[in-house]
Amino acid sequence: MNSELLEKSMQQLKSGNKNALEDIYKITSKVVYILAYSILRSKERAEDIVQETFIMVYKKIDRYKLNTNPAAWICSIARNLACDEYVQRRDISLEAFEENISDKNAAENLTASVYLKGILDNLNNDEKEVVALFVIGDFKHREIAKIVRKPTGTVQWLYNKALKKLRKILSNENHVSAVKSQ
Repeated sequence: MNSELLEKSMQQLKSGNKNALEDIYKITSKVVYILAYSILRSKERAEDIVQETFIMVYKKIDRYKLNTNPAAWICSIARNLACDEYVQRRDISLEAFEENISDKNAAENLTASVYLKGILDNLNNDEKEVVALFVIGDFKHREIAKIVRKPTGTVQWLYNKALKKLRKILSNENHVSAVKSQ
């Protein structure tokens, strides 16, 4: 993530340059989507949260303190919106799942994502959120702590706990694969 360009774009947006929002979106939309998806587990709902997040960034830019961490500020907005959405609508989108299955080219991607989802389902929501922000969002533990509103030590503990779980699962699967191939 290009922190310098993001900060510059936030300054421009705060100064009234509406075009800067496009740069902010390009830099942060992926991590916002992943964060929203880790909470909502729905592609469509996560995409909606991405759009709502950047609307809020535009509306609330006057609340952003320059030269702080703009990515953490944006992710906090996204997390709050996703949590609100989760509480309001706890349904699972079967239509979205069926859409993915109907695409013939998506079969391999679906298999891979089901496999990955199966592995990640062994993590609780807090662990998934921390892992996604650390690995995909490239945030430091202290930045994640601000986003998820937990102490830094707790974030580090959640991350390490998640890694131990994932290592155990993957080593068990490798062991099972090795036994089957013999």
